[in-house]
Parts: sequence; structure tokens; C-alpha cells
Amino acid sequence: MQFHSYLLLYFVTVSISLLIGVYLWFRRDAGGVRDLALLMFAVALWTAADGIERMTVALPVKLVFSKVSHIGIQSVPVLFFLFVTRFTRRDRWLTPRREAALWIMPVITIFAVMTNEFHGWIWPQVLLVVGDLGVLAIYDHGIWFWLATAYDYVLILLAVGLLVFTVLRNPQRYRSNGVLLIGGALVPWIANFIYLADLNPVPGIDWT
Repeated sequence: MQFHSYLLLYFVTVSISLLIGVYLWFRRDAGGVRDLALLMFAVALWTAADGIERMTVALPVKLVFSKVSHIGIQSVPVLFFLFVTRFTRRDRWLTPRREAALWIMPVITIFAVMTNEFHGWIWPQVLLVVGDLGVLAIYDHGIWFWLATAYDYVLILLAVGLLVFTVLRNPQRYRSNGVLLIGGALVPWIANFIYLADLNPVPGIDWT
């Protein structure tokens, strides 16, 4: 095991996400709140698994927690899209069948992650490097990873676009919460883009 001060950010993020998730869960009857609570739980799972992956040094263990983190990673964009759709009251088209269809890609991706050793569609190669931040895993990304990422980005951009449209159309009602949600979506999206575009100042660290 290894520990560095930046890992405290993981602990803080997990704690805040769980607290917010529990708080919202008891108010889940309001429009979109259930989706937001589940989103917070997914973020907590993603962050906790990613943090533990950073603390470990053995590649097999790192891979286990990277796989677990993808349960949260693949859930976040769908839950965010569902929340925004209901928050902006544009969910008339969202039948149970269509909502279930939104989960097809994440479920397939999670299955691909869990079985990556057989096909390499997610991570064709994973290397360990030793640097100032300890032992880090560098993940090459395969074809299915990029397909899943494209799907996630489309959902996030659609949700942000819907928020922007709703704020501009009804600023008195949605401006404060809408702007906060837009910022909350764009900051991690930009951080993720930096990580995936090889613009990362610290290779191996996903700033999302």
C-alpha cells in the first residue's frame, strides 16, 4: 500500500458524495431527486474504487479496483442525463422502455470491463510506472473504451445543452441551480478530456 496527500481528496469526495446521496434519498419523491441521489452514490463508488486503486501497488489489485470503478463511471452520465431531463420537466418522452434503453451501452461496457483479459477492448495494455506519486498504472485504451466514452460524452453534452436552453428560456426559475449544474458538469468533463487527450500534466492520474 502507498499513501500520498492528494489521496485525501478522494476521501473528502467520497464522504461528501455519500452524505449528499443519503440526504437526497430521503427526499427522492421530488422530480429527478432519485436520479441525483443515485448519481451521488455512483460518484462515491467511482471515487472510492479509484482512490483504492491509487493506494495499491500490485497490478492485479489495481485492475480489480479499476473494474469496480467502472460501475460508477458508466452510471454517472446516464443518471445525470435522467436527472436533468426530469429537473427541467422535459421527461414526457421518457417511458420505462426508453429509460431502460439508455442503460444498454453502460451494461455492455461494464461487461466488457469485467472480461477485458479475454479481448482487450477496454485496456489493450496496462503498465506500471514509478514516479513522485508512487506506483501508478498507465492504461492504454481500446476500441470499446472509446465507443463508451463517446456515448457518455453525448449524454453529458445533451444534458448540458438542455440545461442551457432551459436557463435561457426561464432564467428566473432555473438560473441559480441551472448555472451551478452546468458548472458542475463541465469542470469534470474538461478534466476528463485533458486526461484522455494526453494533455495530462501527471500521467496516470485521472483528474475527473
